[in-house]
Amino acid sequence: MALFFTVTLAVSIAGMLLLLGFKRYELSSGKLLFVSGRPAIGNFFKYVFWWIEKVLPALVRVYGRRAFRFAKAALQRGLARSILWLERTLEHILRTVREKTETPRAPGEASAFLREVAEHKRKLSRRIKKQPTKEE
Repeated sequence: MALFFTVTLAVSIAGMLLLLGFKRYELSSGKLLFVSGRPAIGNFFKYVFWWIEKVLPALVRVYGRRAFRFAKAALQRGLARSILWLERTLEHILRTVREKTETPRAPGEASAFLREVAEHKRKLSRRIKKQPTKEE
């Protein structure tokens, strides 16, 4: 990059020295160089500067807006997709947690001990319902 700028500076300095040399020759000799080509060169540079001053900034604005809208839409799509991915991941984690914490159910009849415990709980709950409360 430094080489590019150095070469550009050298070419610019050489061009300026060449223009100063032409101008010095014109002033010392009284002769004008490129007399017939000067209007065409002036029109060419007028057109080039019109492009640089008017057209290119307008193009940069138009394409800058387009690029901004495209980037905004791409960001919105990416954000929506990442939210959907996060939602699917959380649903998967929730499903896994539910499967891991669910009580295992063996097919068949309960053991005699469990039947006795269940019968005892039923009896206790009937007693509690039958006892009057203190407010009555």
